[in-house]
Amino acid sequence: MIYIDLDGPEGNSYNIMAIAKKLCKTLKIDSVPIINDMRSGNYEHLIDVFLKHFDDFVVLSREGYVIKKDNDSVWMQEERIEN
Repeated sequence: MIYIDLDGPEGNSYNIMAIAKKLCKTLKIDSVPIINDMRSGNYEHLIDVFLKHFDDFVVLSREGYVIKKDNDSVWMQEERIEN
């Protein structure tokens, strides 16, 4: 599992896309359409696309909460992360 704090430096869009490329390589899937889709919108769209493809391999957090995506592409804060 890869843990990414979206509030920290690892949460910047370039890092998220780099992680996506590495995961694509590991999973032996073409990264080009995924990265192009990630680049086609704003930051929230980038995260939506990232979660759509890699939710089983990453844990994203923001403001101390785990971020997941429901079926309607809406971010949900599922659980508070204890320090």
